[in-house]
Amino acid sequence: APSYEEAEAIVAAARDAGVRLMVTENWRWLQPIQTIKRVLDSGALGDIRVARFIHSDFFTERMVPGASLPQPFLAEMPRLMFYEMGPHWFDTWRFLFGEPKRLYAEAGSFSSHVKGEDSGVVTLGYDDFYGMMDLCWVSRRELTGPIIEDQVDARFVEHFVVDGSKATLKMYGDQGKIVIIDNNGYETVVAEQTELDHEESHFRLQTHFIDCLTSGSPFQTSGDDNLRTLRLVFDTYRSIESHQAVQIEP
Repeated sequence: APSYEEAEAIVAAARDAGVRLMVTENWRWLQPIQTIKRVLDSGALGDIRVARFIHSDFFTERMVPGASLPQPFLAEMPRLMFYEMGPHWFDTWRFLFGEPKRLYAEAGSFSSHVKGEDSGVVTLGYDDFYGMMDLCWVSRRELTGPIIEDQVDARFVEHFVVDGSKATLKMYGDQGKIVIIDNNGYETVVAEQTELDHEESHFRLQTHFIDCLTSGSPFQTSGDDNLRTLRLVFDTYRSIESHQAVQIEP
């Protein structure tokens, strides 16, 4: 929905009609995210202290006039990165760490080929820890050589680091390798390699959907739950525009 109020109306319409509503939010079902979630739930890290998520791509600078774009509408979106990808990022973040109490965001629009923001940072505050999402579509940090392509696709790489009182989890973005590092600097490999297996993630998601329809259990990403994700999306823009921290309503 283009606004939080319209999203609320959609959810309310389904509720009033007695229809169960689940949002197809597949990122929480991706292999690396499921693996990180299992580590967090195991308690191996102890109490979470800091969580850092880094998403890098050299994307919008390549969207030159005349380039073949699989999603050409991206160039015209006045709200770009957080509106297009924010629901994935924030739903994943909530899945891993729960509900933040406040956020502060900064963003910029750097490529002349797009109208909306293509870089930004969000800090998320909790009672006992904080997190940061560093998101950039004009970063060369993951480039390893010339880009040769017929169309301008996203080629993002993601890193995750979660510091706890007992250990640190690290996900290497180039291979999806996930390790736990103890106080002596020794690494325990959780997964030698993980993939952003989008097709399989939809299989997991749809299996969950069918299981919940059969059992009557609540959907993980119900309409009401997704409203909490969308609130973070729109509160991010509020913070960007006001240059103020936003308190998240419970």
